[in-house]
Amino acid sequence: MYPRTLAIDYGDRRIGLAVSDLLGITAQPVGYLTVNGDRDALRQLTGYVKEYQIQKFVLGLPKNMDGSEGSRVEKTREFARKLQEDFPEITVEYYDERMTTIVAQRALIGMNVRKKEGKKDMLSAAIILQGYLETHPNG
Repeated sequence: MYPRTLAIDYGDRRIGLAVSDLLGITAQPVGYLTVNGDRDALRQLTGYVKEYQIQKFVLGLPKNMDGSEGSRVEKTREFARKLQEDFPEITVEYYDERMTTIVAQRALIGMNVRKKEGKKDMLSAAIILQGYLETHPNG
């Protein structure tokens, strides 16, 4: 059995979440958090860490289309530092999330899902995690 990984699509107000299956092959969206700051987000994440016995976090790194890093990347890295402080036993890694939001939006439109907020964040987290799992097959 592989350690379970929790993917985080980090945002200021909503954070999408997805978790790996027990074999570390597929990603499943598990929810989203509506947050009021990073402290609130970290508090809410505790339940997911316990429920799924998380041993790794993967944060989507929102690089610009040209590969450069903007202010969102720095905010994400700062959140990762806070994650590492609150959960020192859990590894934190990044995955380039360029295009995941667009892919998630198109998928939801294709499925004729009307209310997309929250669902888009969950689906984005699942896309981030699936990409990570495919490029890191042994965790």
